[in-house]
Amino acid sequence: MYTSIILIPGILGDDCDTTPDCSNAVSNSICDNNICICSRLYISDGTNILCAARHILEICDGDDQCAFGITNSICDELKCQCQLGYQQVNAIPDESCELRVIGDTCGTTSDCANAITNSDCISNVCECNNGYYVTNSDTVCTQRILGDACSIDTDCSAVISNSKCTSSICTCINEGYIEEDDNTCTLRTVNDGCTLDIHCSAAVTNSFCDAGSCHCNLGYIVNDLLTECNLRVIGDVCSSKEDCDTAIANTNCNLGSVCVCDLGYYANDESTVCTKSKHTI
Repeated sequence: MYTSIILIPGILGDDCDTTPDCSNAVSNSICDNNICICSRLYISDGTNILCAARHILEICDGDDQCAFGITNSICDELKCQCQLGYQQVNAIPDESCELRVIGDTCGTTSDCANAITNSDCISNVCECNNGYYVTNSDTVCTQRILGDACSIDTDCSAVISNSKCTSSICTCINEGYIEEDDNTCTLRTVNDGCTLDIHCSAAVTNSFCDAGSCHCNLGYIVNDLLTECNLRVIGDVCSSKEDCDTAIANTNCNLGSVCVCDLGYYANDESTVCTKSKHTI
């Protein structure tokens, strides 16, 4: 009597000659070195009869194996993990890797910074860096500009030099600075605009505000950089007698528009004093 032989497809770990010997029984399996194993992008679920996509924390030897099963995951230290900036949401088998937002938990700076530029992990929570505030549904850290709301000085000064938080608004640090643009506070110089004397004198000593711009006080002359008002000396330019004798007694502004000592007086070595000459009669 003849007895037929029925070939039973193999399971994972069985001997094989060709891939169909394995894949006919276990989808996504192959014959490798005469042993049935899961193909590269799959892993055994532990029963030896199913090759499934990988989950978080399952073993791997390449990023493609993890990303195939979980979007935004990588193979790190031979285990599938979410990419930096992403975190696991939901439990296995329904887990996913989603981009962090401000307010999410974190362990390192890169957990946040890789997801949101200008953010940091502070006390295990993603927060915007000093000088930035959260916008776009907690997904963007936007740099503050002058006029933005603030709570403390570093909200402003961290990104705008010479600024502070005044009455909950980012402003320049004091009256001596002028808003050059939305994120620049520049120290006033002579000839800059003003409305009050303090706008000038807070930046340049011995200056005042006149007709909407900063000027040196009478008797003082501005330096080449417009940053200092220095007391005139003999030889400095002038436009009136007061320009000179307010700084140095017994002086005048000659026809060449230069401070000189009055007739009968001579300047000391520093050109800061006019001394009366002694004439022999």
